[in-house]
Amino acid sequence: MAALADDQPRRMALAHARGIWAPGQEHILTPYRDRYFSQALPAVSGREASMAGRLARLLYPATLADSATMAATAAALARGGLSDPLRMALLEQQAVLRQMLAVRS
Repeated sequence: MAALADDQPRRMALAHARGIWAPGQEHILTPYRDRYFSQALPAVSGREASMAGRLARLLYPATLADSATMAATAAALARGGLSDPLRMALLEQQAVLRQMLAVRS
């Protein structure tokens, strides 16, 4: 994934990350939800704190607003071992996702 490449300049990494989660493409993007939690979070954890938090927010599967994303987020938070920027990014995204699901029901 270009957003996570070690040699990627900061601005390019952020630009790539902004373009991943396109609304209306959920059927294509669903398999990437698991990759976010298993690969992207560990990959950004070694980055400088503000960049790690920004990438964690941008790469979060926000367009997949469903119980599976909520459960994966809760599991990642429960496992622990996250840096403060990553934990904060997940907590923020979890709150937004919770609101989205509440509005839908």
